[in-house]
Amino acid sequence: MDKSQKTILVTGATGRQGGADRKSGVDHFESKFEIENHIRQLNLPATILRPVVFMENYYILQVYRGILKGKLNDPVKADKKNQLIATDDIGTYAAYAFEYPEKMIGMTIEIAGDELTNREIADIMSQVLGFRVKFEKLPMLIVRLFMGQEFYQMFKWFNEAGFAADIEANKHKHPLVQPMKLETWLRREGWDRWNKKGKV
Repeated sequence: MDKSQKTILVTGATGRQGGADRKSGVDHFESKFEIENHIRQLNLPATILRPVVFMENYYILQVYRGILKGKLNDPVKADKKNQLIATDDIGTYAAYAFEYPEKMIGMTIEIAGDELTNREIADIMSQVLGFRVKFEKLPMLIVRLFMGQEFYQMFKWFNEAGFAADIEANKHKHPLVQPMKLETWLRREGWDRWNKKGKV
């Protein structure tokens, strides 16, 4: 590869958010961290983006159906902060990195648009949808039985550690990229025009 070529690597979560150097125990996090290290060892002109949980996960069928029934089920504790980002905003960061390689090559950036507890998320959904959405914690035993050990380990990490992107610092460092808050994303997606049967 021509090392003068502009490149970018979007790795997703690595379990090393916030500069943590301990292992997360989540295989699909650790494999991405290994890729990051390989890129660094090759000295490639790369920008590494570490996005957090996708807002689009609320379209997962079981989650979506639950919300329409007035329940937000999630294994993460009610008062544990979650960091979220819209996938469009990951694309905006990627475009920014291509547009300004002189600023971005060599950087590793943890990116998020909002930080909320599940209780706060349920309240925002209630406001946007116009009917009550109540958070109910999904037991970790159910996660282990029906989603497997890897997802169990991931949600355990979410509960005990979690993401640590510095949202405000990113806004100052990269003012041309202003990722959406959850409420903005919900309204842009048209959730304020839904009823309990879905889109109207």
